Amino acid sequence: DLDQSETAWRPKIMRTVASQNQGVVELVDAIEDHSTFLTQSGMLEKHRFERTRNEILAMLDEAIQIYLMKKVAGRREDAIGIDIGSGSIKMAEVIMRTGKPFLKKMEIFDTPASVVKDGVIVDEALLADTLQRMASRNGFAGRQVAAALGGRSLFIREVTFPRMTETELRQAIRWDLDKYVPFSPDQLYFDFWLTGPGATEFETRVLLVAVPRDVTDSLVRVMNKAGLKPVAIDIEPLAIQRTLPEATTSNSSAPSA
Repeated sequence: DLDQSETAWRPKIMRTVASQNQGVVELVDAIEDHSTFLTQSGMLEKHRFERTRNEILAMLDEAIQIYLMKKVAGRREDAIGIDIGSGSIKMAEVIMRTGKPFLKKMEIFDTPASVVKDGVIVDEALLADTLQRMASRNGFAGRQVAAALGGRSLFIREVTFPRMTETELRQAIRWDLDKYVPFSPDQLYFDFWLTGPGATEFETRVLLVAVPRDVTDSLVRVMNKAGLKPVAIDIEPLAIQRTLPEATTSNSSAPSA
């Protein structure tokens, strides 16, 4: 049963046979009715905000751990998470409290036209200026940044390798990288994560993540121009995955650059 205090929407049971074109129009109408209800009730905006908040917190999780481990002299400083999309830019500032990240500030801003296309930054100067104004206008105090990459330039693939040490595995992946992505190893940044045993005791499954160097370097330049210091670059699919409680518990060591 749906919680009536949360929503007055009652799901409809639709009979649809696509091969006979039966009920398709009615199904589309029902989907549009539900979309209208979510928008008018404010639930759509609420769900989007919560999803964005969880994505940013997940994106920051590993970056904050890395940053705190490297911090010297016991100084503490706020950290910022940034997600740059073709439609919007999300910026969140967190601090550590009792060993957990606490969301201090958050801002969502429409991405200027023609700044980002398919996950690739087109206008670095305008994007850097936008990030700088967002941070300044909202009083973000931190400068340490974790950012996320996505879009068509991102390559994620699970592959199988013989069991070996991590150092040997990294070298083996580098030698075989051009088998899995349409770029030479010198044109890519890559990382990997052991996902489990292979079909035999002599094999291991590896999640391979690669992104063109020019895409990553462009993002780093933008951060530097905006007066920010990137400490980690995550990938959007794994950042989203860590928002799921079970995934966060079992896969918390997913890679970030």
